[in-house]
Amino acid sequence: MENKASENIPSYIRNLPPRPVDDMERINALLQFAILDTTPEREYDEITLLASEICQAPISSIGFIDQNRQVLKSNRGLTYVSPREDTFCNHAISKPQEILVVPDSRQDPRFSDHPAVLNEPNVIFYVGVPLVTTDGYAIGTICVVDNKPRELTQKQLDLLKALANQVMKLLDLRKNNMELASIGKQLRERAMELQDANKELESFNYTVSHDLQSPLRSINGFSKFLLKGYSDKLDAEGKEFLLHISSSALRMNDLIRDLLQFSKLGKVPLTKTEVEMNALVSEVVNEVQLEKRNEKAQVKLQALKPVMADRGLLKQVWVNLISNAFKYSSKKDEPIVEIGMTEINNESVYFVKDNGAGFNMEACNEKLFGIFQRMHTADDFEGTGVGLSTVQRIVNRHGGKIWAEAKVNEGATFYFTMAA
Repeated sequence: MENKASENIPSYIRNLPPRPVDDMERINALLQFAILDTTPEREYDEITLLASEICQAPISSIGFIDQNRQVLKSNRGLTYVSPREDTFCNHAISKPQEILVVPDSRQDPRFSDHPAVLNEPNVIFYVGVPLVTTDGYAIGTICVVDNKPRELTQKQLDLLKALANQVMKLLDLRKNNMELASIGKQLRERAMELQDANKELESFNYTVSHDLQSPLRSINGFSKFLLKGYSDKLDAEGKEFLLHISSSALRMNDLIRDLLQFSKLGKVPLTKTEVEMNALVSEVVNEVQLEKRNEKAQVKLQALKPVMADRGLLKQVWVNLISNAFKYSSKKDEPIVEIGMTEINNESVYFVKDNGAGFNMEACNEKLFGIFQRMHTADDFEGTGVGLSTVQRIVNRHGGKIWAEAKVNEGATFYFTMAA
């Protein structure tokens, strides 16, 4: 009975190729292109037109095989979607590295009694080139059909293979564009989040500048008032306590000022002009010397090349680096601050060098440019720990980079570049 029943099964059904063991992986690879059931596109239609012209055949198509269907993306002469098991292409994808050529389906036991051979569209000649992903999955075919027996030359087969490669390039481009669109969407969402965060930061800055600095000024003012007006009623310890209160309030005020300045750096637009470095550095040195009153420091200034930069922001870089050099060399008997330029890999590198306290590079390297990170205690040297973070942020905004070299008690050198 079983043999008799099997004899009633059409030959094309009995000769179906087995599904690949990795068919689900193959289908997943196909789904990544999001190409199924999409509208016609000119690029694919042009490829089927070329396929028909190359083979001088009336029917050509680009189709994809999912779990149960063959879905046509482009076709010339075919107007239907077929079940997977009823398609010639199902045979073609079973051997991804081969081109399936059927010169006369009527003579081929796999297809001789196939409805598409016996009836419309009368598939007598068939050639199917698998569309293979970079991972080796055959996701569909580009095929050519004729209503009469045919043979193709090797050149025609090579050209069909080239067209199949073009289809895969279109699919890869489609996938890349979708990924870019997804990334673009994520970036837009991230930009909106950053915009909201910036608004919150601006609100916080307003609170800090108005609601915190004002009480600090009051604390400092009343401390001075007590010292001046009630000095005779305070013992030495009381006066010392008031001095500590005033000093701490001033330090907190400086910290808030530097933090506000640092937070605003990213919003300041760059206005680049040609900056004469020697004139700018001389200006900064004079200002720093007057402020620090460190007249014993010997300043060695080399010739510096001009640079395209935002002069105001660049001045802040020099102010912070030169101020640090004066500060950390101030305890030396003969403090020296050297400002110059060198060439590294044909790039101008500016530097500020001192012979002061220096620091341990191994211990400080990772936190060197971190905000509120200090290489020395407040008892040794004053500061808020924001200056180098500000310098790095300005240099980075100019497309440059900054780094340092130092040894304990032998001084430090800070190098920076500006984008050409």
